[in-house]
Amino acid sequence: GTAGITAGDCVEVKKALDAVEMANTVCARPVAPALCPAGLEPTNLFFDPLENSASGNWGTSTLVGVNHWNQGIGTPPADVYYPHFVASGALAFWGYNFDSVGDSVVAMTRRVLIPAGGARMQFRHAYGFENGGSPSPYFDGGVIEYSTNGGSTWVDAGSLVSAGAVYDGPIETDFENPLAGRNAFVGASFGYTASQLDLTSLAGQHARFRFRMGTDNSIADYGWFIDDVRVYRC
Repeated sequence: GTAGITAGDCVEVKKALDAVEMANTVCARPVAPALCPAGLEPTNLFFDPLENSASGNWGTSTLVGVNHWNQGIGTPPADVYYPHFVASGALAFWGYNFDSVGDSVVAMTRRVLIPAGGARMQFRHAYGFENGGSPSPYFDGGVIEYSTNGGSTWVDAGSLVSAGAVYDGPIETDFENPLAGRNAFVGASFGYTASQLDLTSLAGQHARFRFRMGTDNSIADYGWFIDDVRVYRC
């Protein structure tokens, strides 16, 4: 009914799309969740849009091999999935998927008190890690972790992800990836999405969060782009 398009035209387009499997969800981007339920607004306990590389809010460290992380340095080749590497503003964290063994982190340098009523964490990210095609194998990937004892020990936060992009599967156990066997963000997100964590289980504690990335001994890829990290209440 628009511009001369008829119902018959739509039927023919559907046939063409079905024939080339354009409806296949292998390239679907996870839906970014709303920060809060309808009618509520976020109150930030911590928010960093990552526009100030000298903010002091973050530090990087290398646990094994190469350090993947930089902020606002370099831009990956543009294509349909990653025309740019920021979700907002001009800067973001970029963990490059090197073709060599590495385990490195970018971590919050200060703690956030999670209030008694609980809180949420949400961050925007896009990723393209080396993989052998859906659904597996996945050779490289990234995880999010938290610490409630000042960084002495860290716990995987994957079980706290309650909305948006969740871990896609385990990292392959061959090829020397330090995170081998762990569930992680792997494969490709096909552009920016977001993940939201329910921090109710951490209520009453001071928490820090970090993003950790592991790569194996061969083949590079885009890596992990992270922006707009927020801890908040609704």
